Amino acid sequence: MQEKKINIFVIRLPLTYLNAVEAQSHFNIPPQNSILIILYRDIEYVDIRHIKKLLDTSQWREIHYLPYNVPTLLNENGVVTSNPLTSQILRTRYIKTFVSIYENALNRYNDVIRVFIGDYHIPSMRHIVNCVEPHQTILLDEGFNVYRVHKRLKNKNESQGNVAHFFRRLQHKLYDTFFGYKMYDLNNLTFFTSYQLGSTSEIPVITNTYDAIRKNINTQQHAEYVYFVGQSLSEIGAMEEDIYLKYLKKIARWFLPKKVIYIPHRGDAEEKLNRIQTEIGLTVKNLDMPIEYELCSTTELLPAAIAGFNSSALQNIDNIFKNSMPIFSFYIEPNEISAKKRDMYCSYSEYLKTLSSSTFSVVHLPTDKVDNTN
Repeated sequence: MQEKKINIFVIRLPLTYLNAVEAQSHFNIPPQNSILIILYRDIEYVDIRHIKKLLDTSQWREIHYLPYNVPTLLNENGVVTSNPLTSQILRTRYIKTFVSIYENALNRYNDVIRVFIGDYHIPSMRHIVNCVEPHQTILLDEGFNVYRVHKRLKNKNESQGNVAHFFRRLQHKLYDTFFGYKMYDLNNLTFFTSYQLGSTSEIPVITNTYDAIRKNINTQQHAEYVYFVGQSLSEIGAMEEDIYLKYLKKIARWFLPKKVIYIPHRGDAEEKLNRIQTEIGLTVKNLDMPIEYELCSTTELLPAAIAGFNSSALQNIDNIFKNSMPIFSFYIEPNEISAKKRDMYCSYSEYLKTLSSSTFSVVHLPTDKVDNTN
């Protein structure tokens, strides 16, 4: 049996690892009380490779790698099929195996003080929390997800009586009853975030000031180029790829004579990146680490500015560099966003406007600069 004071950090992305380290520092949690759990889809996937580059094993008492979900387990065991019915049967058969793997990793920890998780929407993260029953559950930033979760919790009372909520609870109960998979929704979440969400007694918010990573800043000298932080907006169906490229073309002109360098999102399609280079003429620069870490650790010149649409990296960088790095968030007209994503996009766009400062600007391109003509 492990002694009290154990804190468990559950991550799946490099950015979440950085935020876990920030939380470890903020809460003064020593390595001997810190357990790191890394969820993976593929142990050789780019996110895991990048986490391993960031990972300082001396900061953690134990490190566990656990499969992200049941399909991950199926792939590891070479159990794959293209038949939907057979696939569902196999998933059902492997759920108990999946749960037992987690149980073997977790059953040694008793009276856990805190569990820190990244993406609330991932059932396996909620399963870990529900299994160890910590004194406090803290949500770490994992990009835009934290904003969505906070908004959902604020509006929780509006959805609790609807049919979808009923069937969601029923599904959770059935998975627990038959498989021991405890994917229930979590109560009493605390947010540790760089987002300015406003703290209340119902939804406490602790500000992540990025003090730990800021200590790594090596230079304040700036070059004459701009980094544009890419997003996989067309890949997730938020907007058409052609519209995305037209915005990029106008943004590149907006920054002239400065050169714009495109920093891809891991979800950017290769074909889109090729078009960005050939049709718009932007240089595409792949980073091995989250851009927040790259900017702090580089010994080269920093970009003259950071630009993007609504990437969470924009406000993170603004917080880290504390008014010494110009940030430009380019507004996308709502009619360019797919109907399914539009409401959340508009809500988040309004949030970004509240961040406006001497170094953080939301830029509305003239409407005649972005159109559907070639």
